[in-house]
Amino acid sequence: MATPLDRDAQTLAHGPGYCSSRCEGKSQDPESHAESVAQLALTRAYREGNTLTVGCFAYSTVIFTMIFGVLIWGEILTLEACIGIAVIIVGGILAVFRRAAQTKQQR
Repeated sequence: MATPLDRDAQTLAHGPGYCSSRCEGKSQDPESHAESVAQLALTRAYREGNTLTVGCFAYSTVIFTMIFGVLIWGEILTLEACIGIAVIIVGGILAVFRRAAQTKQQR
């Protein structure tokens, strides 16, 4: 009997798009591939870019997800969600200003 580790090794050996017995019946939708590419791009951005800037962009996805939820699916944001959006925005702004001040002091 194959273990989950064996199945993962088979997936790696056969390449992307290989569907072992554990995913039979599950769709190989384009969204899952787009999510994988986006995660790889974000990982590379953290490795090569300014961590603070990449972090601000990464957390901004939460805001856009909530906006799309409201506009497309008619979701209603709770008070906690609105507070969370505000914290993310204020945190991003403070981080950018702090970074700018540090850069200015180093010159």
